[in-house]
Amino acid sequence: MERGNTKHSPHLDEQMAREIRAQQAGARARDWDQPEPAGDDQPNPRLLPYGEVTGPADGPTPEEIAERSDFGRWIPRSVLPADQKSLVRAARAAGAPDGVLGQLEQLSPGETFETVVQIWAALGHPTETRAGVS
Repeated sequence: MERGNTKHSPHLDEQMAREIRAQQAGARARDWDQPEPAGDDQPNPRLLPYGEVTGPADGPTPEEIAERSDFGRWIPRSVLPADQKSLVRAARAAGAPDGVLGQLEQLSPGETFETVVQIWAALGHPTETRAGVS
């Protein structure tokens, strides 16, 4: 019996068919990451459910946000909420540079901080505010 395809063996044809099926299944499996559109009677989903971020005139610049991010990477989340001594100890254990340790040492010793943004604000740096959220 003669096959119509003389370029591949039956074994190679089966292997190529399996690869195609796997690729097609993979493409269908990624559909979960696409958001389903809102219904006709539903509002559009929001990325900021608790209010809009105020404009750049009221908040930090992108450079200040990047500086806060660099500062925050030396404070492990597992230590929060924490007081000034715990923050300094955790940042020192994480290998924080002297500039970060110096800023943490400026915090008031009796205050407890729950987030990096609270720490950043206590150091006198600008932070974002959300409209309609108190």
